[in-house]
Amino acid sequence: MISKGTKVKLSLMLIVALTVSIGSGTIFSQGTFSETFHDSQKTTQQEDALTDDQEQENSRAVEQVDAVKNQQEPVTEREEQKPLQREAVAAAAEDNAVTPAREDYEISGTTLQHLKVSYIENLTAEQKQNIHVVIPSGINCIDAHAFDTFQLGFSNNIFRECRFISLDLSQATELKEIGSYAFNGCSSMVGDLILPQRVETISSYAFHNAGFNGTLVMPNTLTTIGANAFRQGELYQGLQGDIVLPEKLTTLGATAFSGQKAITGVVLPKALTALPDSVFRNTGLCGVLTIPENIRSIGKNTFSGTALQSVYLPAGITIVDGSFDTSQSPYVICKDKAEYERLTSVHTKFKITYETMVRFEDGKSGVYDTIKRLYNQPYNVMKQGNGCWETNAAYTFPSVQYD
Repeated sequence: MISKGTKVKLSLMLIVALTVSIGSGTIFSQGTFSETFHDSQKTTQQEDALTDDQEQENSRAVEQVDAVKNQQEPVTEREEQKPLQREAVAAAAEDNAVTPAREDYEISGTTLQHLKVSYIENLTAEQKQNIHVVIPSGINCIDAHAFDTFQLGFSNNIFRECRFISLDLSQATELKEIGSYAFNGCSSMVGDLILPQRVETISSYAFHNAGFNGTLVMPNTLTTIGANAFRQGELYQGLQGDIVLPEKLTTLGATAFSGQKAITGVVLPKALTALPDSVFRNTGLCGVLTIPENIRSIGKNTFSGTALQSVYLPAGITIVDGSFDTSQSPYVICKDKAEYERLTSVHTKFKITYETMVRFEDGKSGVYDTIKRLYNQPYNVMKQGNGCWETNAAYTFPSVQYD
């Protein structure tokens, strides 16, 4: 019996039957959570102790680094001159830069094939290393391997001596197709990549390992992006920010944006129905991604190697075991319980879940506001304002005091 004037904290009871994972344990119950909650507190204390040890180690490491820095000699006059030297080298390179005219290209009809061999032969060694590419007007297609210095099929290797340092497509207002490997390996082409209106097809490997590190702007006429079209290797960060895929895009090839580590978001169009294998593998995608209703399937490794935290799926979508990163899986949030049961009956490697409302009561007719949580996930996983679900280590169960 609780006497008057004595304050007792009561554990609350959950009135919905739902799997609850707290700390290291998972239980199925409609009863109290007091024992599990105490276990959770112990686990949290252990984790806090581990965190303190890690912080001490980090502090010692920082102190060691600072000590080394303090022992280093001051910056010399030669070191101060290095930025000026780099600027001088860049200026000298620009002085040697060349921009081919229309007559310097091999053009068949409306297809630009490549630079003329005779044009390259008349360049100095410095000029060959500093070529600005301006695609002239009247061109409908840039041919396969047009500026690919790695796989140009000529008997001599004169094209391998070339380095293309920029790309200007502003005059190519009639351009419709960029061929396979057209700019493959053009790693010195940097900045924004702005594709002109009327472009419909970007073929496979068209910009593979190109050096563009700014914004990608694609026209609303674009319908096809081939396999590996913008794929990047380990040496490049790639394009920046969000990628907005055009609304008319119907074909997106496998591995098309793989390795684009500076891409942080993607907007998927309504015309697209499938996300193929590895299309966004090892990119910088992070935070929240909502898959639109028109996407019916997600391939293998499509989002592996990303930092996505929450992915919202439409009803009826097909996924495979490798669709998401299994070592650090995002919360894969489906529409409802029926979708959850359908997907978990086949896939067990991901954190598949759905949003549900939870209500607490204290056993004394005191009822508290309902809260939104993820089914079969810890209670301290909470939804943020941007739709991302994150762990809140400070969360505790509601409690009430009685006199």
